[in-house]
Amino acid sequence: MNSIIMEYSDDQVSKILMDTKKIALIDASHNEKKPSNQVMKYLLENNYLVYPVNNREPDGKIHGINVFQSIDKIPTKIDMVNIFQKNDIAGQTMLTAINLNIKYIWTQLNIFNFEAASKAIKSGHVVIMNRCTKIEHLKLIKKIY
Repeated sequence: MNSIIMEYSDDQVSKILMDTKKIALIDASHNEKKPSNQVMKYLLENNYLVYPVNNREPDGKIHGINVFQSIDKIPTKIDMVNIFQKNDIAGQTMLTAINLNIKYIWTQLNIFNFEAASKAIKSGHVVIMNRCTKIEHLKLIKKIY
């Protein structure tokens, strides 16, 4: 089961990235040196609507966008959660994404939670783990244009 969760062809990942418009970026950071901040900036520059979520830093804005304390506080339907949390916490976020019926659940490099991912897949969600949205976009989408 573990390998099935993570095996998506480049065509499948491209379709997901092109289908996605609104992203909740989980554990977004105000710190410009952090990967979550850099990925958010890149996604915004590439025409995604990105909603930063961070319950430890809920105040203010990141790249001009209000930070939300949780996914369920975002006032619009989200296509993808992009998770930058530790494995155990990421699992809880994945379960929340299932409850909110967010189609795509994506964890960044070195982030895994197979138990929550299995539940998500059984509920009809698409789960990608251990891949960076920025790297995949650069590799797969930028080459198209």
